[in-house]
Amino acid sequence: MAVSITEIARLAGVSTSSVSNYFNRPERVGAVTAARIRAVVGRTGYVPDERRPGPKTGDRIGVRAGCVLLLAVGCGSLREFLAQSGAVPFLDGVREGLRARGLSLLIDFASSANGLPAGFDSRKYDGLILFGSFADPADDRLLAGRIGAFPAVRCFPYGGAFPEEVEQVICDNGAAGGVAAGFLHRQGHRLVAVFNPDGGAPELVERADCFRRAAEAFRMEVVEFTVPPFRIIPPRLRGVRGRLLAEQFLRSPAVPSGAFFCTDDSLAGVWLAMGGRMKSLDPRHLVGCGADEWVLSLLDPVPATVDPDTAELGRRAVERVTARLRGEQLAPPVPVRPRLLPGRFGVSERAFAPRR
Repeated sequence: MAVSITEIARLAGVSTSSVSNYFNRPERVGAVTAARIRAVVGRTGYVPDERRPGPKTGDRIGVRAGCVLLLAVGCGSLREFLAQSGAVPFLDGVREGLRARGLSLLIDFASSANGLPAGFDSRKYDGLILFGSFADPADDRLLAGRIGAFPAVRCFPYGGAFPEEVEQVICDNGAAGGVAAGFLHRQGHRLVAVFNPDGGAPELVERADCFRRAAEAFRMEVVEFTVPPFRIIPPRLRGVRGRLLAEQFLRSPAVPSGAFFCTDDSLAGVWLAMGGRMKSLDPRHLVGCGADEWVLSLLDPVPATVDPDTAELGRRAVERVTARLRGEQLAPPVPVRPRLLPGRFGVSERAFAPRR
């Protein structure tokens, strides 16, 4: 059954006009209301029909179809795409950028199981934005060959690599660990923990390694809890990873006073597995990663999180693909820097001293 704008409004507890403004006039929607709508959109997979020709203005040089295709790489469905960390704000950023230029959006999916697109039709869309990557690098190379000279930009929310002929827009994945380490250092911790829910995911390993190096540079001791890469856990059972991390933490003799979680999912998973009682850890001294509003809404109080700023990644992707339409040359990637979003406790985090 298709989800309507009325249903989105009901689930978010807002008016239908607020939902309409969220998609069409986002500047009119407050931050709290937008967060509630974004969480419901991410949970339901709702995508409005945004196909429209757009005006013929000077900003639309090279535009014929008036539409850009967003290809979710490695995903077989909209639900899989929106379940990716950072996908919902990324989609918001893409919509915002396209709307400002009078362009429409189409979304399609490409996975190793479902096959790759046979080609890209310039009669249907003018440019291509790719999000993510395949598990098998051979599929990435095959996809690059099919893109050819078609105006395209590849977005890596957690770093990555792709053939040079396709422009890249990336997030500074490793910097997220450094931001988290700085947050805990400012609170005065001496022993901290890092929780990695998947030791086989390169982007999470990089994040944890960067956190450990930054923490050690701040003269903090680090203890690490990781789900081994040989543990095969389907995405639909991702809560299992939180329980495995919680079990490791409970067995450990270490008593860290602060912690970094490589994903907001893992923070919520450990929190819920332990019934909100996280041994030596106070919520004010925890920091996740991903700025996942839906996941964070499960927690009370809400800890801090590192936002990879995938919304800015989406805006930059639109900027670069339209530049390619105007005939501009490839530009070297300038990573989008993450930022810290403070927790929501009702009082300042500085009022609480860390446990030693």
